[in-house]
Amino acid sequence: MSIAEERQQAIIDEFSPFDEWMERYEHIIAIGSGVAPLAEKERVPENLIQGCQSKVWLVCEKDNEGKFRFRAESNTLIISGIVALLLRVFDGLTYEQVEETEIFFLREIGLASHLSETRANGIKAVIETIKSLRGRNG
Repeated sequence: MSIAEERQQAIIDEFSPFDEWMERYEHIIAIGSGVAPLAEKERVPENLIQGCQSKVWLVCEKDNEGKFRFRAESNTLIISGIVALLLRVFDGLTYEQVEETEIFFLREIGLASHLSETRANGIKAVIETIKSLRGRNG
């Protein structure tokens, strides 16, 4: 099992005690409310992800070991929470690891079936942006 798969399984396990969808939704919102805001200078058009109904800014830096470090902020708590979960999976991975990671936790925790089409497209845009960062940072 890869690091990303282990991280996704940990997220699935984190959500397993919640029987009702509303409990899961509230947990995602709680995660979103704990996200540290980006600096004002980071909330710029270059960091804004296109294709999201909500505003999502993504900052990526590459460390000395070639691993990506991600930070993000959204103007909505639910999207902040979902993006924070995605970053738990991708943060600290090399580009090759990011590239080969398939996200399955969204389906497994039932989130994929509870997102509107516009929100689902926004989450897809976040994932695609993360996977495309090699050109900007590699």
